[in-house]
Amino acid sequence: MTIHSLAIKQPLCEGIIHFDTRRSARAEQVGGKGASLIAMHNAGLPVPNGYCISVALFEEFLEQTQLLVHFDLNQGATQWRALAEAILTASIPEHIAEQVSNAASLLIGPVAVRSSATDEDSESHSFAGQHLTKLAVEGTDNILQAVKACWASALSDAAFQYRQTLGQATELPKIAVVVQQMQFGDVSGVAFGQHPTTLEQSAFIIEGCYGLCEGLVSGQVSSDSYHIDKTHGELIAHATQPKQHQVVYLNGDIKKLSVPPTLQNEPVLNHIDQQALYSVLRQVESYFGRPQDVEWTISDGKVWLLQSRPITSQKVKPEPFYLGNKSMHVQKDILWSRMDIGEIFTGRMTPLGLSFAQYYQTRVHIDCGKKLGLLDLGEANETIAYYKGHVYLNVSYTAWQLSQTPVGADQTPFLARFSSEAIDLTGYENPYGTAHSHPDMTPKQCLKYWIKQNIKEFFQAKRRAKSMIASRYEEFDRVQVQDITALSHEALNDEFTHCLTYFKTMHEGYLPYYINAFACYGLLEELSAKWLGDKSKHLQNKIKGDMSNLRTIASAQELWQLCKILNAWPQVKDVFTNKTISEIEEFLTTTSLGLRFSQGPLANFMRDNGVRGREEMELTNPRWLDDRTYVLQMIKLYLKQGYEVDGALAEQTQKQQKISRDLLNELS
Repeated sequence: MTIHSLAIKQPLCEGIIHFDTRRSARAEQVGGKGASLIAMHNAGLPVPNGYCISVALFEEFLEQTQLLVHFDLNQGATQWRALAEAILTASIPEHIAEQVSNAASLLIGPVAVRSSATDEDSESHSFAGQHLTKLAVEGTDNILQAVKACWASALSDAAFQYRQTLGQATELPKIAVVVQQMQFGDVSGVAFGQHPTTLEQSAFIIEGCYGLCEGLVSGQVSSDSYHIDKTHGELIAHATQPKQHQVVYLNGDIKKLSVPPTLQNEPVLNHIDQQALYSVLRQVESYFGRPQDVEWTISDGKVWLLQSRPITSQKVKPEPFYLGNKSMHVQKDILWSRMDIGEIFTGRMTPLGLSFAQYYQTRVHIDCGKKLGLLDLGEANETIAYYKGHVYLNVSYTAWQLSQTPVGADQTPFLARFSSEAIDLTGYENPYGTAHSHPDMTPKQCLKYWIKQNIKEFFQAKRRAKSMIASRYEEFDRVQVQDITALSHEALNDEFTHCLTYFKTMHEGYLPYYINAFACYGLLEELSAKWLGDKSKHLQNKIKGDMSNLRTIASAQELWQLCKILNAWPQVKDVFTNKTISEIEEFLTTTSLGLRFSQGPLANFMRDNGVRGREEMELTNPRWLDDRTYVLQMIKLYLKQGYEVDGALAEQTQKQQKISRDLLNELS
């Protein structure tokens, strides 16, 4: 393999170490990232040319500026933050700036400036994402500013907290800086030589996106995935996702732009790209002798390696499906189901989604029983289980818990409603028991408590509903004016705590409405079956469907009302009718008329519906508010269908009325 780079002819100094020196560099000199890049470059792997500003030069900068005299890093994050700010405002001594400038003159065009700490990217841990990277930097002055920003990032709140988590001493970090020729890839991504969850090492797990890798690693864009067998290079599995956005270099700046509509649902890697990437990944793993976490980009058909670090995750014993403490006699007869809970924890969850599910399980789920009149709130570990990324409800335990109340004393309706239809409940005995009360209370005391709570609920429900609605609007408005990127680590922690507490409070307030609605619909089902017999099946199914779809139908109706409002905005309506989604988005964000509509009728719709989204408990998925592409697509579709939507809604109403009339006629 041939590497095209500039030969270094002038003497080397300890402060600057070029990739082309043809000598190895230690992590103590240039950090983990720098040492890895120099090693791969010298091995003939396709690494863009560059150089490293050594740890020694950083330490010389601190000595010459005497910044350390003014700060005591043993005093914690406040002193770290103050030193970081001082680094950013200090002038780089002339002889240090000259060394960096001379090295920069050997590279052509924009460069990437990346932090490279000596204790990052090791076999035991990684500081990925904790330190700074600046892309597409041009000009000596800008490079020097970017170098200072990288030095300062070693003292950031995030880096401080990460070191504390690892139990590392909070002394001055040793950090180098990598300055590297930019490669503006058409597609980019990451690749793992070990599966992140199963820890299998038989295939390369590749994630790819359009544009620069920054979009993927920062979570701004969607990506496709590919599993390629390490031995034979065969594509084992792949998944293509809709990709609306890409991060690209345009007009001297890094920008997030829309992907052309014709490419949004196309795979980012064709067969030739897959095989080229596979070949390079094999060489990287062979060189290091262990699985790697690699960032890559493909520019004009050529694969480039942006960095490689050893994978730090260790082989761990898989977590059991059931986390409770009951005997095997109980476990073998437990009914697990995704009915209903699968509507909020939809599909296979990501690690972030699962961690939120576990928070919900341990901090929210059982406490909701207070509002339902349950004296015994139960054990959190019994309520929910996890299998291959899916969330399951313990139907048997929940039915047993609800049997503390008069309406739940007969467990059969609940078991039938929430267990799979494939399960025959004939003769089923709940392994937890057929009746339940608080272990320290009599059934009579439990009944008295339940009656008291429900009387209170009867008088408070309407007032609480109004309060919750007002609170939701207040919280929505509060978040809209908040710049979360400007929050300190402590403030961000406070914001997370507030959000989780608010979620818990609102969920506990909402659940009684849901359970009471469930009981009401259940009563309607029973009455229709009693009065109409077999002819009631359609009505029963309709009742079940209505209960599940109340909010979805309301959102669709409100979206159609928004489309009708466009009749008063003819120019905006014309844009929605005749332009692409990316053109509509640009119109709404750059023109005065588009901004007025976006901040008026569209904002009002989002205020009511914007927190909805696909798989709503999966926190990695954007809400409509975060990415309004879906809403814009639906407006465009509704406008195309025109009065067909009105007709469909009217037809649905007429059909419901006819069913009701026919059934009532049979009763008379």
